[in-house]
Amino acid sequence: MKRATLLFLTLLAACADETPRQPAARTETKPPCTSEWTRVGAGIDYRMLRCLHLVRIDPRLAHLDALVRPGQTAQRIAENEGYSVVLNANFFDDHFRPLGVVVTNGALANPPHPVSWQSVFSVTAERASITPVDSWKPEHVIAAAQAGPRLVVDGKRNDVLRARPDRRSGVCLSADGTIVLFATSDEAQYDVHEMVAIAADDLRCRDAMLFDGGPSTQLFVRGSANVPGDKNVPAFVVAR
Repeated sequence: MKRATLLFLTLLAACADETPRQPAARTETKPPCTSEWTRVGAGIDYRMLRCLHLVRIDPRLAHLDALVRPGQTAQRIAENEGYSVVLNANFFDDHFRPLGVVVTNGALANPPHPVSWQSVFSVTAERASITPVDSWKPEHVIAAAQAGPRLVVDGKRNDVLRARPDRRSGVCLSADGTIVLFATSDEAQYDVHEMVAIAADDLRCRDAMLFDGGPSTQLFVRGSANVPGDKNVPAFVVAR
């Protein structure tokens, strides 16, 4: 018993004399999620902000369109058809057919899908707009794609469900008529409320909406970015 007590006291003294060790400093590597605008082509610029890939498009200088290309990817379409920018757009059904409006080069390639919370991104010769499905009109529309939900409506945050954090893509319309396409990078996933805040506060959108997210999210920007996604995506917004 005395031997055990002596051993305990010896160990206690050794611990008391030991100099406390400082924990190793933690170094966190943050992704390079902020950059300046760089030119991709006439009327097309690229940057990153808040871990979002952003493509700023001046519709007076660059040509925008929407395509139905089942079984393709953003990168393959860009490489095969000469586009500078390709972004995924519509939702799709179990047979990988696009759901909702697609207008290609002024022609209706796919009809509207009557869903109240969705909207249509449209481009005419005069302006770009985001319109509820039930009030959308095809007259004079050069390109269009349907998805949702809307994030910003007439400069105000829209009241939408939060959903879980995920990959996101979409479009933002600025007050000056500039169009900004966006997609999350590999370093970030956002819920819908976070996307509302980014669209309203960081991008300062007059109007904004999401395209199909999750594994469908994909963006190719020639010489600047490649976010690969699911090859089952059938519809895309493109620019050159």
